[in-house]
Amino acid sequence: MRRIYQAVIAVILLTLFPSQSTLAAIAKPGSVPAPPASTLNIANQFVRNPSFGNSDFMTGYPQAVVVTPSKLTQTGSIWSKNKIDLNQSFTYNTWHYLGDKQGSVADGMAFVLQNDSRGQSAYGSVGGGLGVYPYGWIYNNGIVKNYVHNALAIEMDDWWNNINGKADDGFDLDIPGNVVNPNLVGHIAVVQPRLVPSNDSKDLHHFQYQLGNTAYRLANNKWRKFMVSWVPTVTYVNGIRILGGDLSYTFGEQVDGNGAYPTQTFHIPNVLTYFNSDHVYFGYTGATGAYPTFQAVSVDKLPQTAAPITLNFVEKGTNTVLADPITMNGEPGTSWNGASRRQDWIQKMASGITMSANIIRRQRVNSRRLY
Repeated sequence: MRRIYQAVIAVILLTLFPSQSTLAAIAKPGSVPAPPASTLNIANQFVRNPSFGNSDFMTGYPQAVVVTPSKLTQTGSIWSKNKIDLNQSFTYNTWHYLGDKQGSVADGMAFVLQNDSRGQSAYGSVGGGLGVYPYGWIYNNGIVKNYVHNALAIEMDDWWNNINGKADDGFDLDIPGNVVNPNLVGHIAVVQPRLVPSNDSKDLHHFQYQLGNTAYRLANNKWRKFMVSWVPTVTYVNGIRILGGDLSYTFGEQVDGNGAYPTQTFHIPNVLTYFNSDHVYFGYTGATGAYPTFQAVSVDKLPQTAAPITLNFVEKGTNTVLADPITMNGEPGTSWNGASRRQDWIQKMASGITMSANIIRRQRVNSRRLY
């Protein structure tokens, strides 16, 4: 009876608190080449979406995750355990595998930055929605409007969804098809997941789209290098701190060093308009459709792996706290810019803006001792 009791308790615990290490990882098909070597073990960096998708870690390769297994109508969603700080720069180096043969793969995947209130349970619609956008499926005569909120996606799309008049299959109508058939090369683009008044996928427009080329198609049974970097910029308008920056990305170089696509830079004037926060999760979503497509990511370098520091606002030579402390993340080998993180009221006083009496008095008395 004791053994039976212990077994029952074990089953209950595993049901209530499943461990990622006990979940069955996904083996790559034998036809897929091994991911590039890496010293990273990313099981402690990413979490499978507990609410959505078929993503998991890759069997035998601790540096890799499988976004979609090689099956029909799969979805994928996997997110970082911790948020990254957009007040500080970061770089992120990976290799992506998008399938074995362009024209016989679908639908694609996306690298996503997000501050959805659902956190690591955030997801979008299936099929052409790539697990991040709305409108990717019509279900029970209603179109799916679920999407990843407060997000920005860099999509690697290997299927041309171009059916005009079909609300759930017109995502790529703004991708030109008069030079080369996009289904034969794929495309890369920046897209903001959002609802549009028309509730039609054709109005989720692409920014900075790049068509693949016949020599280096997105899906060609090779691992392709994908690098992302973020450089923040801080401005002050009427004393109000505005955080923006440049998100640069490069896709395409194969393991043999050939086939890199031009680097693109997407400028974000104000991160709050996209993410409603200066801290975001990063991760991947993806989907398959009528073609079973194995899609995976192998990580070389994680973003912001330097130990965080805490910036305190106190009067010099005293323990008087002037503002709440701020924890700052960063990259190894780069400096933290504490000046750009100073509180708004310090910047406003420097600009001569009138403040409340008690703040003015403190600023005047201690103006030479603030740091």
